[in-house]
Amino acid sequence: MNVKTYNELENWLSENFNFEDANILSIEKSPLKIRIGYNIDGNFKANSKRSIRVFELIPSGIKEWTYDERLFTPSEDHYLECIEPVEILDGVGFEIYTPSIRLVADAIEINEKETIETTFKPWTSETDVFVDTELKEIPRPIFWKERLMEYGHNILYRYYCGEARQPEQLPYPDYTGYYIQLENKIDTTREGIFIQFLTKDDRGIHILFVNKDETLNVVWNDLKNIVGDLPGVIIHSGNCEFTGNEWKQFLKTNK
Repeated sequence: MNVKTYNELENWLSENFNFEDANILSIEKSPLKIRIGYNIDGNFKANSKRSIRVFELIPSGIKEWTYDERLFTPSEDHYLECIEPVEILDGVGFEIYTPSIRLVADAIEINEKETIETTFKPWTSETDVFVDTELKEIPRPIFWKERLMEYGHNILYRYYCGEARQPEQLPYPDYTGYYIQLENKIDTTREGIFIQFLTKDDRGIHILFVNKDETLNVVWNDLKNIVGDLPGVIIHSGNCEFTGNEWKQFLKTNK
């Protein structure tokens, strides 16, 4: 397939969902060849099967090529935001977002290549922890304060940019939307560790903590240890799932 116009490129990109959350698999320089692909099968869980539909793009008559190879290393682990066509007077071009790559040429030869069969590599989030636990009741706010106090952290609660709130001042059982913050930092910060999701159903209690204050990493790490002790806990981070013991072992070894 040889693409020479904006409409041709736009139609091809649209047929392939503008490569949202796709991968830049490789970039060869001489001659320029760009291999991109997106998932056509898989559930993103760690070590599960993954199928990637692969295309090779070979431009001719290159007029503009903007790519800083210091920004990232092309691989099936590097995800891009999307690819958008650009309107130009003569030729055809596109921009890749996150990172920013721009190509303008007289034409682009597009070849569909073999499908790659691989697996989703495990990764964990530095900022988000989703907790499922067999607790019968949602922990009261005082629970987190007392447990963190055992680690030497004197915490209180607050809304975004809000003043300090004692545990008994929070609504119960739903205190979604509050932040955990060190008492001596409430007046000089806006956020903290965010309680983004908190609910109870027939399967147990479900909580999502998000660390929105990098200066709280010590508190954050200790909170992650605390949730590993909850009864019947399953912890989700990134695309990985841990039992409590597995989670605490991961926190020690990072493996």
